[in-house]
Amino acid sequence: MKHIIEQLVASALAALPTDVLQDDLRTTTPVVERTRDPAHGDFACNLAMQLARPARKNPRQLAQAIVAALPASELVTRVEIAGPGFINFFLAPAAYGAEIGRVLEAGDAYGRGNSGAGRKAIVEFVSANPTGPLHVGHGRHAAFGATLANLLAAVGWQVHREYYVNDAGRQMDILAASVWLRYLELCGEGFAFPANGYRGEYVRQIAAKLHAAEAGRLCHPAAEVFAALPPDEPAGGDKDKHIDAVVARMRALLGPADFRRVFDLGLEDILGDIREDLAEFGVSFDRWYSERSLGDDGAIDRALARLADQQRVYQKDGALWFHATEFGDEKDRVVVRENGQKTYFASDIAYHLEKRERGFDLLLDVLGADHHGYVARVRAGLVAMASRSGWCSSCRCSAGARRRRCPPAPASSSRCANCGARSATTRRACSTSCAPTTSISTSISSWPSRAATTIPSITCSTPTPASPACSGSSRTAAWNSTARPAWRRCRRWTIRTSRR
Repeated sequence: MKHIIEQLVASALAALPTDVLQDDLRTTTPVVERTRDPAHGDFACNLAMQLARPARKNPRQLAQAIVAALPASELVTRVEIAGPGFINFFLAPAAYGAEIGRVLEAGDAYGRGNSGAGRKAIVEFVSANPTGPLHVGHGRHAAFGATLANLLAAVGWQVHREYYVNDAGRQMDILAASVWLRYLELCGEGFAFPANGYRGEYVRQIAAKLHAAEAGRLCHPAAEVFAALPPDEPAGGDKDKHIDAVVARMRALLGPADFRRVFDLGLEDILGDIREDLAEFGVSFDRWYSERSLGDDGAIDRALARLADQQRVYQKDGALWFHATEFGDEKDRVVVRENGQKTYFASDIAYHLEKRERGFDLLLDVLGADHHGYVARVRAGLVAMASRSGWCSSCRCSAGARRRRCPPAPASSSRCANCGARSATTRRACSTSCAPTTSISTSISSWPSRAATTIPSITCSTPTPASPACSGSSRTAAWNSTARPAWRRCRRWTIRTSRR
């Protein structure tokens, strides 16, 4: 019905005399929205207020002129002007009957369009670490992401649905160590389980599978495993240093092949459960993208080399750091630790770069609300790439990130602790009373050669009085050494970089 009202308003604009509305304003596209209060009609349009300033007219008087010029329609019973110039439309009962007729006539094609025809979008969602079962929050993200992808497909986009599998890095190493330690317990060894290990019952179940397959082949005495390791937290030590030392000892005792054997067993078992849960939930993916593959094919090294060429990284305390604060993040971020291990953030930069290189026009990440810092980091990485690489990005977000590692939480088949919804029998995600899901959308223009240059700009949506270069949503601060401190102080901002 909205498009019918829009057509009526557009016809009214075209019919207005030139002393009421200039010719160049007649082609303005009217925006029609559903009203929140039925007392204000079924649909409302604020076009009169939108055009009042450029037309140099009182908005209410302009609204009266638009209403007077509206073509007659049997689908609209009356039109009212409210407040400073809102135009409210009240539909006739016949309008709903006519719409039902169109639904029946169009069938499955009803509501579909082609506004995205010829363009490709990638929607990455869920992407929960395979270090434990899915929980209700992941179920909500799955429902949100799948619906978003379906909506894009309904308007003509070629949509690729992707799950980013975090199958590399420290947390996966800790999972492997946790499985191996539970395996040692099944072999009769006794010891205090590390405070920073994974303690879920599922770890014991994976360890039992390992024990059934290997018997005692991978067993080592507990005294040998924990000899001369840094103390754990209960003993007054650092739990992170302790678990990292356990991982290193496991690697040394088992060797690369058997370490990978334990690692892969845990990964495949948990990832298999995730696949099964999502399939039963009605959510499917076109690709399960391995984080490990980024390192295997050199994508991370290429991304870091790109940042180094642009002088966006520096050495400090034996680690390699990214200049994230230059792009609005609260602090600089480590991309390579002092031990040479690349961080999750380094993988994320490489992954988003690789997404673009696959030729997608729109990149969408569906994020949870528990890791809001991830947004600023990814934004910083994208803008750092954009600032000298010649592609155009538009980042929009408020909070959220993929869940990295979480304390024990309800399984996806139990009641949600926030809203009480149950998904075991209904297979529904929990309600909107839970923490909101957020998306970062990155729309990128054609990818040029590395030699191409850009002149980015920043549009600030919440100006800071102390920042003279940032004066509101209608002003743009040029990307230069003078403007950077100004836009960095803005509390809320979006970034748009475009090729010149």
